[in-house]
Amino acid sequence: MSWDQENRRQDRRWRPVNLTGPLILITLGLVFLMANLGMLGTSPWQLLWQWWPLILIVIGLEILIGVLGRWSYALSALLGMLVVIGTLALVAYLLLAGPQLAGSTPAYTSHFTQPLGDVSRAEVKLDLLLGTFRVSALPAGPGNLLEGDFGPDSAPPLSREYQERGDVAFLTLKSSGPRVRLGGREAWPQGRLRLSPNVPLALQVETVMGTVDLDLRDLRVTDLTLEGVMCTQQVQLPASGQVMVHVAGVMSTCEITVPAGTAARIYRRGLAAITVDESRFPRRDQVHESAGFASAASRVEITIESVMGAVQVR
Repeated sequence: MSWDQENRRQDRRWRPVNLTGPLILITLGLVFLMANLGMLGTSPWQLLWQWWPLILIVIGLEILIGVLGRWSYALSALLGMLVVIGTLALVAYLLLAGPQLAGSTPAYTSHFTQPLGDVSRAEVKLDLLLGTFRVSALPAGPGNLLEGDFGPDSAPPLSREYQERGDVAFLTLKSSGPRVRLGGREAWPQGRLRLSPNVPLALQVETVMGTVDLDLRDLRVTDLTLEGVMCTQQVQLPASGQVMVHVAGVMSTCEITVPAGTAARIYRRGLAAITVDESRFPRRDQVHESAGFASAASRVEITIESVMGAVQVR
């Protein structure tokens, strides 16, 4: 065997180990497993947003291992042991401190309103980016179309567009995402939005890497569109009336609760992991449907077209 052949054989033998991909997958799997088990107390996307620089550290370690030649395997074994120890420590920490990560109910520091005007229905679009938001109903009676409270910033981290065309109001809210403070942490937006129960609503909610809790039980929502990218959405549908729901997400988690006494028809499409309570909504081919759906006074029709995510209807 020539010297060149022996050298190439040694190079293949001491080829550095690729750590970046496996470590990233292990971390993502751990975070989402804990989120599904309710151990985090906060959005998994918020946690990943805050700790993403660790990816740069892992890449740097892999480059370091690559230049050490035959010592790479020893260093890889040591690093693997440290990862296992660190993972166990992270699990213990999240078990003890997870519920406190989200903090208590924020002290809202800013408030804004949008008058209802002289309209008979409204179309509302909520474009919510990188934050934690709650949506519910205002008290019944004359009032505003929407009221919002935000914290901890001194101004609402969103833009607002409103117009009236005939007897229809059109309102669009768009959040700006986290704000970076000099010398401090990012201000993760936290908002509470309350809508009027006095008029029928067509509601569209777009969420990107955030968490949205929609309590629509006391609202007159007739059309609901949920679009999400790497986010968590929890929805309680209206307790009465007829609602059309369309769910489209990419790598997102959506949990939909149909009130007791409300019939539902659910269409399954896309490549998401879809779980439906078949004791309430029996399955026939790709459709789940309550008994007596066609004649029910209160009913919802749900179409699910999510990809690489999880959708639960119960």
